[in-house]
Amino acid sequence: MTKLMIYGAYGYTGELMVHEAIRRGIKPVIAGRSKEKLRSLEEQYKLESRAFYTSNIVEYLDDITVVLNCAGPFVSTAPAFVEACLQKKIDYIDITGEIPVFQYCHEQDQRAKVAGIVLCPGAGFDIVPTDCLAASLKERLPDATHIDIGFNFGTRPSIGTIKTAIEGAATGGLIRRDNQLLSVPQGYRIRKLSFPNGSRWSVSFPWGDVFTAEISTNTPNGIVYAAMPLYLAVFLNQFLKTDLRQ
Repeated sequence: MTKLMIYGAYGYTGELMVHEAIRRGIKPVIAGRSKEKLRSLEEQYKLESRAFYTSNIVEYLDDITVVLNCAGPFVSTAPAFVEACLQKKIDYIDITGEIPVFQYCHEQDQRAKVAGIVLCPGAGFDIVPTDCLAASLKERLPDATHIDIGFNFGTRPSIGTIKTAIEGAATGGLIRRDNQLLSVPQGYRIRKLSFPNGSRWSVSFPWGDVFTAEISTNTPNGIVYAAMPLYLAVFLNQFLKTDLRQ
């Protein structure tokens, strides 16, 4: 019998996950660092809750078969959960967009196979639709050497996504060149891209697909662009030289 734990259940996306699980007839175990913050969901749906920090995960997973980690920054929470899931032979899913987490999980591939479990980081907007798009393009253009991806949020991103973006901005940008990740200035390339609702200025962004699209398509070169107002794109660039392209 599958028993799902949603960690970070009281966060913006975590709470949406809980509501959707209930709608589908699943009663997850809800978890997070704060017992108090779990209480409203626990009482609303009569759910079991468990409050713990990622420093002592294993003892809380004895009867769990799948962990859905919604608590970022995932670079701080994912490694501990992955290690615990490998030890307990539990499937692991998260909604990260953080490249170091994708790299870490990919490095554990052989261990996951031996344990007979699934490690599935990035099961949200980043990277499911964009990775599927990249794979579809590669099928149509098998000789392609570059796959650039542009996306438009369309709605205001969650607080967690904004926090991750700000933290990522502090460490600079990344592109893929000759199957290697290359550090570049944050916002080093700005260009206008066409979307269904019109053209938008977009800035190069260290989104997860910079790493994952190479794994799924074996395409050596790629850049990910995020649509945003031109003033914000230039702000991200700060005082660094920017490549402006129409």
